[in-house]
Amino acid sequence: MYILTLNKLQFLALNIIVIFLFGLIYKHYGNDKHFIFVNKNKHMNFTDALYFSANTYITIGNNDTYPKTKFMKKIIMIQMLILIVSLIMLSSYDKLFKL
Repeated sequence: MYILTLNKLQFLALNIIVIFLFGLIYKHYGNDKHFIFVNKNKHMNFTDALYFSANTYITIGNNDTYPKTKFMKKIIMIQMLILIVSLIMLSSYDKLFKL
């Protein structure tokens, strides 16, 4: 499995790519149909979407924006599951990855 041969820098880059890709998804679907915005915005620009993605991925939560639809809740849960797998792999890094 290729992911098990990554070094630490490549593993970090992969996680940044995940944040970026989910940021693109949130940018595309980041409107008032899929989200509830506390600050009364009606859509996300790319910076907002990237911030939401990074905040969801790193801290598992954001108080400014909430998912409204089941579809968006599923997308966010997928991102959280990727984080959980990533943390498990990172905690076992010396055993799984090449040094």
